[in-house]
Amino acid sequence: MVLFSFLILIFWDGVDRNFLIGNFDPSKNTDFVVINPEFTTKSEIYMHSKAYEAFKTMYKAAKKDGIQLTIVSAFRSFSYQNNNIWEKKWAAQAKNNQHDTITLYNLLKYSAFPGTSRHHWGTDIDLNSVSDQYFDTPYGKKVYKWLN
Repeated sequence: MVLFSFLILIFWDGVDRNFLIGNFDPSKNTDFVVINPEFTTKSEIYMHSKAYEAFKTMYKAAKKDGIQLTIVSAFRSFSYQNNNIWEKKWAAQAKNNQHDTITLYNLLKYSAFPGTSRHHWGTDIDLNSVSDQYFDTPYGKKVYKWLN
């Protein structure tokens, strides 16, 4: 959270608040591009164009080393982060009848609070899987090692 606050202070001047929190339509933002289907399992998902160019360079290097990278998540709006990720995970954790502080702590280990995710900026992506178990498989470990 401290890092995010710092980034806001650095970039706030001239940056639209709605952009920072992911409250916009990437299809109407000229800095965003649709990800080519060869790189993703989804249709009509977006990335910031500069991050996308960097990904394509990484993709080629990975392919040369026998690693297949597939984008499974990219830009997420505030609404998506809140409704499809945060609220669902909160409801699942709340079933444990634990204090809200514990629930919050557990969720923040793996999910950004809506409005603070770099997915909102189109600069963060999830590769190959959003499941931790994938990276415990032999191939998942190979991908993880390559990424590191």
